[in-house]
Amino acid sequence: MSIIISLLSETPFIRIPQGILEWVLWIILIALIVYALIRWERFNKPMNTRRWGIFLLLTLSVPITSLLIGLRLPTSITSLPPGISIDPIGPAVMIFSAISWMLAAGFLGPVSASGLALFSGIFIGLWETHNPFTPLVYALLAILFAAAINQRYRKSFFHLIRHPLISAALLSLTFGALYLLITSVSAEVPLDVRLEYTFTHIGIAMLVLGIEFIVGGLVAELIAIAAPDHWGEEGPLLISPPERTIEARILYILAPLALILIVSLVIGDWYIAGRSARGMIKNSMTSVAQVAAENVPNVIEIGRLQIQDLGTNPVLHDLDDTYELTLALADDLDNKPFFNQFLILNQDKELVIAYPDDNLTGARMPINELHGLDDALDGFPYQIV
Repeated sequence: MSIIISLLSETPFIRIPQGILEWVLWIILIALIVYALIRWERFNKPMNTRRWGIFLLLTLSVPITSLLIGLRLPTSITSLPPGISIDPIGPAVMIFSAISWMLAAGFLGPVSASGLALFSGIFIGLWETHNPFTPLVYALLAILFAAAINQRYRKSFFHLIRHPLISAALLSLTFGALYLLITSVSAEVPLDVRLEYTFTHIGIAMLVLGIEFIVGGLVAELIAIAAPDHWGEEGPLLISPPERTIEARILYILAPLALILIVSLVIGDWYIAGRSARGMIKNSMTSVAQVAAENVPNVIEIGRLQIQDLGTNPVLHDLDDTYELTLALADDLDNKPFFNQFLILNQDKELVIAYPDDNLTGARMPINELHGLDDALDGFPYQIV
């Protein structure tokens, strides 16, 4: 992990959606954003001089918080998205990127929050993710966050999510669901490849956004405590949706349980399939390793025969003709691919010639090789040291 000062060193670009599925999902996300803005329009605060000043200040802070000061996670924990050719690089955690739109959600409402989140998502999409869905996902999450902290329902759950820190944590889980949907339809590659990439990277993606959301939620929580009169909605508590009808209550109870069950089944099936695939690969690699290990003695014997054959070459016993020695060693090296270098030394263990010539001298030889020369002079025909 390393600290990054700026994302501006990267090349900015956003790829266009690929394939009909990506375009359809991209349009659906825009429709969801419009619907959510209309649905929670009542949470927008009337703009006055003070609020326009807050909006301007937060807008100016977006490029700074989105592009400056973050953490670069190691490249080893991630891989390139399927079907996309870019240089491999670890994901960046822009620690303060969510603060601007989370503060706008509490002070100004969903429209301002979604606009700043879209603005931030464009910067991060251009210089970091290069994903066309990044700005839309940020905008949708900002609307959900604004609705959560501004609602006035009286049930304990709704009371909890009025706290920015708790809503920020739940927002990380919501992002996980969006990431699962978006990555599963992204790139024109087989579905199993997309699903494998999605399930292996969803944890890292949630960690990256989770850190940003938690930092933003913590700052927003402190601001909400310090300035309660200017934060969120005021007024009497309202009857929550689960309290209105029995059908709604049953739906609000069963829907999360059904979602948890479906996600558990998917994760369980994927885990079992992955474990089975890893077992098959392990068995295959074990078989290959056993075959290779059984052939090691044969390979060593080939090397012994080649070095014995090389020792019978009469040209190599004439130590005075360096040119002929070089030609003979070069010819033998080409015909005997077992070795990558030949050395000829005299009885005083002094180097006569080496091919290829790496400026090797006897004095630079490792101590085990020098002992091997002593054994060779004592009559050992070949050795491995």
